[in-house]
Parts: sequence; C-alpha cells; structure tokens
Amino acid sequence: VVSTALGAALYPVWSRGVRADGIEAAARGFRRFASRASFAYFCVLAPAVWFHQPIVRGVLGADFAPAAPLFAWMLPGVFLAHHGFLYTPWQRARGDFAGQRRAYATAAVVMIVVGALAIPRFGPAGAVATYLAARAADVLLLAGERRHGGDAAPLVRAAALSAALFALAWYATGGAA
Repeated sequence: VVSTALGAALYPVWSRGVRADGIEAAARGFRRFASRASFAYFCVLAPAVWFHQPIVRGVLGADFAPAAPLFAWMLPGVFLAHHGFLYTPWQRARGDFAGQRRAYATAAVVMIVVGALAIPRFGPAGAVATYLAARAADVLLLAGERRHGGDAAPLVRAAALSAALFALAWYATGGAA
C-alpha cells in the first residue's frame, strides 16, 4: 500500500522535474530519493525478517506460527517490489514505456511457469516462490535503468541490500520455508 501510494505520488513530481529542471537534475534528485527510500525500507524490513516469528504470532495468532518462515521469505520480495514502485514512475516520466512492458511481460511468463510448477508441488511455499519469481520484473527494471546510463552505485546498493535480506531470511529461518 505504501509503495503503491508512493509510486502514484512520485510520477507527477518526477515528470515535472524532468520538464522544469532537465533530465540530469531530475535524475540526480531521483537517485538521491531512491537511495534514501531503499535504505529506509531495508531498515524496516530487516528487523521484520529477523523477528518474523513473534510478528506472525502477535498479528495472526499462534495458529499461524508454522507459516512464519513463509512471511520471512516473502519480505525480501517486498523489498524488490518496492524498487518497481520507485523505478516505474521514474521511467515513465522519462518516456520509457517499452522497457516496462518487456520487464512486466517477462516476469508474467516467469511467474506463470513457476506458479504452475511450484504451487501444486509445494503448496504455500510454492506460492511464495511464485511471488518471488514475479519480482523478476523489478530486477529487470533495475537492470534496464543501468542499461540506460543510470549511475551504477545506487543499483549496486539495492542489489546488496536485497541480497542481505535474502541471506537474513535464510539465516533466520534456518533455510526452511
């Protein structure tokens, strides 16, 4: 919900910035904002991954405790999805719609294939795997930003934070889903 609202609010801001200040100034502002937002999101999600058991017990009750590792594994995907909500309005403000169509079409195919194979075989864990596979769109959007001359440093930081969340989920759940 936060990411959707953020993406919807940012598109007009970045569109106006591109028109009024030029693409370079708008790009610097975007990179600065995206880096800060990503770090803030990481700071919220990392403790949620670590404390996944008490969060699930407290919010959903003891009956859902066995599913808590699925929650921990889903949170790194939520972090990746956040990048899609940041990069999509930025790319639209620049007039890049083709890259988004490719990214989302590719992710849809990947998600359908993974879902068809994983959900019947692994049930809820397969559904989480399908959700994570859908995050391929967000990874492709990030990669597309680099191909279009975006600064590599924010993208490397985003990848490192994402990898850290996946590693934390692995450690916090003992590798179980």
